Amino acid sequence: MRKIALIISSVAIMGITACRGTKDEKPANNEKSEAITITGTTWQLQSLNGDSDLSSFTNGKPEITFTADNTVNGNGGCNTYSGSYKLDDTGNISISRIMSTKMYCNGVPESEYYKVLESADTINIGEELVIKSNGNITATFKAKE
Repeated sequence: MRKIALIISSVAIMGITACRGTKDEKPANNEKSEAITITGTTWQLQSLNGDSDLSSFTNGKPEITFTADNTVNGNGGCNTYSGSYKLDDTGNISISRIMSTKMYCNGVPESEYYKVLESADTINIGEELVIKSNGNITATFKAKE
């Protein structure tokens, strides 16, 4: 009788342990743990390397669009461009393989803009899209209306 009680207890403990699974921890302060979403919006440049005077972009402010298939494209202020990106759910980003058309536009600092994109390592989205490199804000964008 004692053996039967021991076997039943062992089976019950194994069953409870197996059904318990893993506990999902909730984010602190009721924060959402959703991945960052940057697709579906065209973002227009507001500042580049801390400078909000973008008058040197004489053909219009640069724009960027992120697609669901990890492609980035837009207008660099003169030429159209495209490339690829990788983004994780914590905001770490890598933008690479930027290629652009080669139309001549006098004085437009597109190469500086492309360098900022390719050096990005973090992205934050709030009212603005903020691109950082090594902890420093290198570009800010607002959703294009």
